[in-house]
Amino acid sequence: GVYSTNDEIKNCYAIGGVITGGSYIGGIVGQVTAAADFDGCTYENNAPATATVTGPTLHNGSASTAGAYIGGIAGEVSGAASFDDCHVKNATVTFTTPASNTSYWKYTGGAFGYIHNASATVGAAEACTLESTTVTAHHYSGGFVGYLNGGSVSNCTITGLSYSGWNYSGGFVGQIEAGSINSCTVAGNTVQSVNATVGGFAGMINGGELDGCSTSLQMGDADHKIGTNAGGFAGRITADVNINDCHSSGHVFSGGGTVGGFAGDISNGTLSSCSSLGNVTAKGYMGGFVGITQTTASSFTGCNVGDESHNPSLTQTADAGNYFTGGFIGNCQIGSSFRNCNVKATIVMPDNAVKGIGGFVGHTFTARPSFENCKVLAGSVVNAKANWVGGFAGYTEAGGTFETCTSAANVNASASGVQYVGGFVGYAVGTDSDDKFENCGATGTVAGCQHVGGFVGIANGETFSGSYYEGSSVSASYSGASAFLGGFLGDTPSSDAGKATSFANCHVGDGTNTVIVSSESGQRVGGFVGQNYNANFDKCYVQNTNVSGSTNTGGFVGVQYGMIEKSWVAGGTVTASGNQTGGFTGYLDKAELKNSYSTATVEGGTYSTVGGLVGIMTNQATTKITNCYASGSISGTGSNIGGIVGNAYSSGTITKCISWYTSLSLAGTGTATQTSCYSGQTDTILYQATTLGWDFSTIWNEVDPPTLK
Repeated sequence: GVYSTNDEIKNCYAIGGVITGGSYIGGIVGQVTAAADFDGCTYENNAPATATVTGPTLHNGSASTAGAYIGGIAGEVSGAASFDDCHVKNATVTFTTPASNTSYWKYTGGAFGYIHNASATVGAAEACTLESTTVTAHHYSGGFVGYLNGGSVSNCTITGLSYSGWNYSGGFVGQIEAGSINSCTVAGNTVQSVNATVGGFAGMINGGELDGCSTSLQMGDADHKIGTNAGGFAGRITADVNINDCHSSGHVFSGGGTVGGFAGDISNGTLSSCSSLGNVTAKGYMGGFVGITQTTASSFTGCNVGDESHNPSLTQTADAGNYFTGGFIGNCQIGSSFRNCNVKATIVMPDNAVKGIGGFVGHTFTARPSFENCKVLAGSVVNAKANWVGGFAGYTEAGGTFETCTSAANVNASASGVQYVGGFVGYAVGTDSDDKFENCGATGTVAGCQHVGGFVGIANGETFSGSYYEGSSVSASYSGASAFLGGFLGDTPSSDAGKATSFANCHVGDGTNTVIVSSESGQRVGGFVGQNYNANFDKCYVQNTNVSGSTNTGGFVGVQYGMIEKSWVAGGTVTASGNQTGGFTGYLDKAELKNSYSTATVEGGTYSTVGGLVGIMTNQATTKITNCYASGSISGTGSNIGGIVGNAYSSGTITKCISWYTSLSLAGTGTATQTSCYSGQTDTILYQATTLGWDFSTIWNEVDPPTLK
């Protein structure tokens, strides 16, 4: 019953028998209140006998509200006791739900119901085990410990576990409030729970530390899905706890809420070197590692989803809505940090319209989270049928910092009407210059419908520097004027013009392999950006890229409404079936193109307006081309074909530009003002640029043909 002396209990066995009581029920001891040592004790079913611990039995229709305290070894440990080489084998530990008094429905464990002494130890000197045991319980219940509020549990293993619980249920422990669990493992069949806060190892982690623990339990099944806050390792992590080198590999099935391959909800944790390898099938905020972070920032270092041998499948079962889904995290609602974390996973969207899908993170919101040296690895796939889709991030709603992060995921989101699709981020919205993408890259294939970019679908208020797209193809399935397709960026919006969006030292293409940017029937297509309203571009470039579209197609930008300078297109082709095609810009309006060049081959459609640099420049005084050159071959039909611009309306200006063609005039048609320009092939482009007074000290390299510094 109650053990209250500081003695040693060695090599004791309880073989078979049914133990039933009201509370404090244990296979070896009901309650331990002293610093006793239990060594070599076993509770075991040895056929034909049965070993069953069951409770509670209600006396006079009532029971203590403190809890039932049921365990295969001990119901409650409140003393500084130690347990070594203790075992539960082939047993059944059952909580029999009373008809009333729900506060009594708690503290059941396969080995211990409740441990709450800071000096209590389990497995410190020699491991304890639980084998082929069935645990059926309710609140605060676990395969090994129901509730840990102090003490340490080490080197313990569970094999062949069958577990069914309710709230705050875990394959190893129901809830951890204080104490530590080290080097413990769980293997068995499934965890079944029809309610919330359930994990393959721990239901709720609200304190303490965990190190070197793992679980391979399956969470529910296709016909019996777990409720909200479900994770392959933990249901919820809600306090400032340290979790290191912990792992989950079981399939998680959930019918709703926040769900993750490792944890459903993490709201204040420090996690390092942890991993999730199992599939996730869920409805709600879902991540391959964690469903949501909220309330208080958490940090993740060296944590992974999948590996060389595992490519988890993440299947979102919601019909529609903003159920953000990510390969690592679904919804990041607070300024958490992610360092050196990797994902290798496949995101599956059945016939639904769930928004916000990312290879690493579905959605970021408030307090500027940070991502550094995180990767979505080759072999990953992002499938989606609704808006905000990215190979790394779906929707960065309130900014964040992304540094040296990459995605090699293939992005498939070409269904009709799907908008904001990017090889790295679908929709990027920032608040100031601290919201940035720095030295990040995308290398997978990208297929979308509208507002599609090799790196970002649409950008508003972010800073991009040193970032790139070096994949093989970017495509938009839309047919018409609003494809907005770019090798790096689909579009910058016309609204919120006050938000500063800038691109510096970003590029498309690796210089060796060819990139295909294609929307055969779509308009506003560019090798770098489909349409630019208000962003600034500095030292950005496109190389070895073949661009094809309908109307308004350019080697760098399809439609240009904002300043672009010190940028270039090197090699590749620009092919259009429609009108207004340029080696750099298809349509230039109320903006300036300055200190830039194109060497792309330009092929215009029938009766098209074709320019080596710009297809058409509009009749606006602010439409300017300055200190630029074009030297790639040009072909097309009709009279609107020029070395620099196909059609140059009268109010525009062309200054100090070089058209390196003998058979074409600088402008095919139009009467824009031309000042100090050259058209022909006398001497070298370098010679002509020097004659025109180009700046070779700070802008241009003094080589032939000139390149930008």
